[in-house]
Amino acid sequence: MSVSLSRYLLPVVWQLFFCLCVATADERLQQVLTQHESGMGQIQVFHVILHARSPRPPTPDNFEKWMKGEGREPVLFFECAWISDGIRERIQMFPHEQVEDENGRPINIDDYLRDGDKEYWLANWDWDSPQEITPTMQGSVMAEIRPQTAAFRTRDPAWWLLRLPRFETPEPRLTLREYVARFEQVSCVEGESPLDPVQLRLHGDTLGLVADTAAVEIYLEPKAGYHISRMVRENSDETAERMEYQVEEFMQTPSGAYFPRKVVYRVSDKEIPDGMTMGEYEVVTSSFDEPLDPSLFTFRFPENAQVVDTTDQRDPRKWLLWGKENQAKADLQNPMDLLDYDPVARSKMPGRSHSIPRLVMLNLIFLGAVLAVAFLIKRRRSKT
Repeated sequence: MSVSLSRYLLPVVWQLFFCLCVATADERLQQVLTQHESGMGQIQVFHVILHARSPRPPTPDNFEKWMKGEGREPVLFFECAWISDGIRERIQMFPHEQVEDENGRPINIDDYLRDGDKEYWLANWDWDSPQEITPTMQGSVMAEIRPQTAAFRTRDPAWWLLRLPRFETPEPRLTLREYVARFEQVSCVEGESPLDPVQLRLHGDTLGLVADTAAVEIYLEPKAGYHISRMVRENSDETAERMEYQVEEFMQTPSGAYFPRKVVYRVSDKEIPDGMTMGEYEVVTSSFDEPLDPSLFTFRFPENAQVVDTTDQRDPRKWLLWGKENQAKADLQNPMDLLDYDPVARSKMPGRSHSIPRLVMLNLIFLGAVLAVAFLIKRRRSKT
């Protein structure tokens, strides 16, 4: 009888033991995530300037040497200002050396304001050295007002400094807790001592942005307020691709919180098995928990900029012409409306009537097509 009873009880005992272990592991995971959130929450107000370094891309003349490691030393590419008051966030990105398009107009300049509701974006405009724009000729300027979401399709200091975990631009901006919730399989692995980093192992991305053959590891540093100190994504397929972000140095704020001072980003694959440094992100100036100048959150569009506004659900894509006093001066309906606000362009064309010559009409149609294509390119624009 006892043997028969044990045969039935043993699976039940094992099941209870397994459930207890799972509950304990999940409880520890929740504790770690809460400790991480507590550490992150200590820093809400800050103004930091950081430098982003990256190797120069290879040229046909030096490709073989570059692949062997020559000429891959990181050089300063971008300077970034990152400002937050706990609700609003300002990100300004400037190339260290001026970059121009084929027409000599500045590119790779970004200015963002996220106020918790809307996101304002102005690209390729330098207030210290503004390019000339008119209502009909926008140069390289792009401008938009859109709802603030987790999507952030450009270079991101929160990503570079491991404040928000991401590996690639298409991934949304998520807190660590939200990021972990993306994955079907999650385990929390303790170090040998309480001061060793805690490892989170993740697999099975429900958003489909991480391949099924890839696994993610995130390390939290107990000695730095459980801030992320290392992130690794590694593919087990034939590419052997590996991406790794590592905090090389933390700084301590006056209140005792921790913030990364320098992060290094390395990649490797079957072509570069030893890996190479693709990015170095270093804070060069910082202030924490100090009053911020309100002007830091004053966002402006230049006069005559065409601004796309997608924040109105009733009219999901407004097309605005910006005026003085940082306000829209016209709600545009079609490209021909631009002529009403561009005296120079209008003076070169006959009066607007149904008898407009065929050549002029073709020019207007061409202008509309150019604007439409520019808008589509802007909407699909993706940066790394």
